Amino acid sequence: MDELKNKIEETTDLFYQQKVNEAYESFIQLLPQISVFAESLSEEEKREELLGVLAPALEALEQKDSILLADILQYELLEILEDLEA
Repeated sequence: MDELKNKIEETTDLFYQQKVNEAYESFIQLLPQISVFAESLSEEEKREELLGVLAPALEALEQKDSILLADILQYELLEILEDLEA
């Protein structure tokens, strides 16, 4: 999980630094990793919560709203992952 969290943080940093092309590429590479991790969760509720964050993230991606996407990754997705570690 630490590797996934680090990759999310790196992607978020790229968005905040306005390195948008790199950030989008990194985010697209993250999607399968997030999906695989979510499917590995034993608790259905946690799995749905994690996958539920992807819908607004993908909407932000479609709207090319890089700051919103970074905020979703930073303040929603990472928070869920940290709660899972606790």
